[in-house]
Amino acid sequence: MSDLGLYTVGWICAVETELVAAASFLDEEHDEPEQLPVHDNNAYVLGRIGKHNVVIAALPDGQYGLVTAATVARDMVRSFPNVRIGLMVGIGGGAPSQKHDVHLGDVVVSSPGPGSGGVFQYDYGKTIQDSSFVVTAHHNQPPQFLLAALANLKAQYKPRGHDLEQAIENVLQNNRRLQAEYRKPDPSTDRLYAPDYTHAGTKEQECTAMCDVSQLAKRPERTEEQESPMIHHGIIASANQLMKDATLRDRLSAEKDILCFEIEAAGLMNHFPCLVIRGICDYSDTHKNKVWQGYAAMAAAAYAKDLLRKVAPNKVEAERKLIDLLSSGSPHPSSGFWPASHPRRGLKTQPKSFLWLYGIPGCGKTILTSTAIEDLQTSPGHSAALLYFYFDFTDTQKQQFENTIRSLVWQLYHKNERARKDLGALYASCNSGRDQPRIDRLQETFAKMVQESGEVWVVLDALDECTVRDKLLFWLENVRTGKQNVHLLATSRPERDIRSAIEKFSYEEERIPIQDDLIEADIRSYVHAQIREDKSFEIWNTRPDIQAEMETSLVSKANGMFRWVWCQLTALGKCRDPIALRKALISLPKTLDETYAQILTNIPPECFDHTVRILQFLTYSERPLRLAEAVDAIAVNIGADIADGPRFNAQDRMPVPGDIVGYCSGLVVLVRRTDPIDDDLIIEEIQLAHFSVKDYLISDRLERHTAHHLQATAARSLIAEVCLTYLLELEHNADIAWIKDTFPFAQYSARYWATHALVGEHNSESVLKLASELLVSRSHLEGSYRLYDPDQPWDDAPSSENIPPALYYASLHGLSRCVRLLLDEGADVNT
Repeated sequence: MSDLGLYTVGWICAVETELVAAASFLDEEHDEPEQLPVHDNNAYVLGRIGKHNVVIAALPDGQYGLVTAATVARDMVRSFPNVRIGLMVGIGGGAPSQKHDVHLGDVVVSSPGPGSGGVFQYDYGKTIQDSSFVVTAHHNQPPQFLLAALANLKAQYKPRGHDLEQAIENVLQNNRRLQAEYRKPDPSTDRLYAPDYTHAGTKEQECTAMCDVSQLAKRPERTEEQESPMIHHGIIASANQLMKDATLRDRLSAEKDILCFEIEAAGLMNHFPCLVIRGICDYSDTHKNKVWQGYAAMAAAAYAKDLLRKVAPNKVEAERKLIDLLSSGSPHPSSGFWPASHPRRGLKTQPKSFLWLYGIPGCGKTILTSTAIEDLQTSPGHSAALLYFYFDFTDTQKQQFENTIRSLVWQLYHKNERARKDLGALYASCNSGRDQPRIDRLQETFAKMVQESGEVWVVLDALDECTVRDKLLFWLENVRTGKQNVHLLATSRPERDIRSAIEKFSYEEERIPIQDDLIEADIRSYVHAQIREDKSFEIWNTRPDIQAEMETSLVSKANGMFRWVWCQLTALGKCRDPIALRKALISLPKTLDETYAQILTNIPPECFDHTVRILQFLTYSERPLRLAEAVDAIAVNIGADIADGPRFNAQDRMPVPGDIVGYCSGLVVLVRRTDPIDDDLIIEEIQLAHFSVKDYLISDRLERHTAHHLQATAARSLIAEVCLTYLLELEHNADIAWIKDTFPFAQYSARYWATHALVGEHNSESVLKLASELLVSRSHLEGSYRLYDPDQPWDDAPSSENIPPALYYASLHGLSRCVRLLLDEGADVNT
């Protein structure tokens, strides 16, 4: 079976032991794929379990962790486009407690609980002194029909038990070469030691030979009546490195009710919604036990097979493709229903339909878009040619009209085989893809592809975040008035140019405001769920009166703004007693502006400079900052005298980079995404949390104590100072690869210092002094050039030979004061 489109279940393993176990439980093994996309480096095993075609992938040999797992999943869903559900199956470390009698060989299945989707990322948070661990990342639940299958299987096991041991034995009888490694070990090797007792020998020496038996924990023995392996359901903790600290294991287990620790699942849950199934091979301590790995992998695989038998194939077909989840938007499951049933909505039923949904900042337009897309995807006949694009103020690639058309063309190419010839013709006419097509050619190609298609639905979110709106609006008008088979849905703020353009080609009933009363039910549902399910509010679970008080206050004051509600929930979640909570409810800000002003006012004085610097960069930078870049940017000591020591010292970096978000919580967020250059790399970026945040920070509505710092000239001057100071502190005679790796802010600084100095040199003597210092120092100029060549910005490794003189670069960047200074110092205009 070579058709990659026939596989609907994705099964991911971390190590070879897990892959062997998974493949052993296939009812039928298929041939390896004959051809894969060029960037897919995964190795696959294909086969069938029951009525499901399954693709199994393992992480590259020797590689582990969240990012690697996410990369494997991403490549899988691109190569196998109809994968709808995911399973992460393998081994993990147990967290036994009085509440959960977890033994080696048992199986733990991720199961959602209050405030958790079933997987808890314990290295993505912060520990507050003398307090419990605070989570700063949350992960999605598995698909509902997988949870339904899980409940069904639990109900089956309850009266009759399971046959997992017999299933494993049958596999081993048919594969005798596996028996030594995968058969159940002697129960005497299942040893749980006291949490403060570490392994006595080297890691190669067995506990049975080296460790003190008097340190074994006392716990009840398993009886013959109890099933083996036992199946446990609950929270699985995930991180980028193995848990080997039994004391920390027990503390996190007690705080978060954790049953198991592992190192891959959290990298998957928001991009590859899956169920995580772990066979327990050790106890997450220094007493690692490889003896149990084979059997534990078999137990997990046997359970996964039983689970798949409970999933009806038609349920899988109805699930959204996982690759579609790469789009933006994460609506609450109970929100966004009202547009689908709105009486004026004819997007799905009327020919040549059009809808423009518009609303104030923060009212939930993107959530609404995601809901509309999901509604169309699950409607018979509508998903065949559903195209969508999210404009995004944080990503320059998603602000350009040209990239909108490129994305729509590419989506339609994959949706409709008949339309592919038109893109093929464009490719051939552009020197077989070596030349970039003009925007008008892209538009013509899209129009031809649409003609070859049936009904086509196009959804565009946040038109107001497009940088060249006139071209976008003109194209929308042409599509709306010219194509009989195209249905359009667009969302935006009611900006004057957008409203004026859309009114020319639409009827009044097609322009729908997102009204407070219509969205209030969605907000109420969201608030109700957050107050009762989010961990930060669990202290009020015994106080329904306070829960109701919070819900009533937030819903009554929301005025249709999801964003406002989110900010207030973030603030209220920090209140730990009724008096503080009621005080916060009384003083809730009325608007987003007041909310943001309150956040800025409440910044502790000792954090103010770092907070402002982060906001300056994120407001005026041409791209978001990577986390490591931001950490170095705030560690630069601008204005310091070089005689007093280095102006940048790596020892001044924040010890926990993710804590940088805490400086301005509510205004910035940390996001993970695929690197635009290297598809195999997942990067972390710090971004402004919402378009309304940037809108506020560049406005004239800021309070006096922050307004000056965030004024464009002052902010750009500061950014130039930081970049130049950083560059001047580097050892530019060192290996360039070492510099890039050791000083992550170096390339950003080399790329953007001049952009900001163009503004700053006229208003800041410090910027002029630093820029001149860089330009007149040949070693520093060459070092900056090796990081970024403005004449050849595409060159990732510019040669340091024949670098033009400083006067050339000052002129190239338009730095007129620097040019005059260089000329005054004798620079030759003829060199």
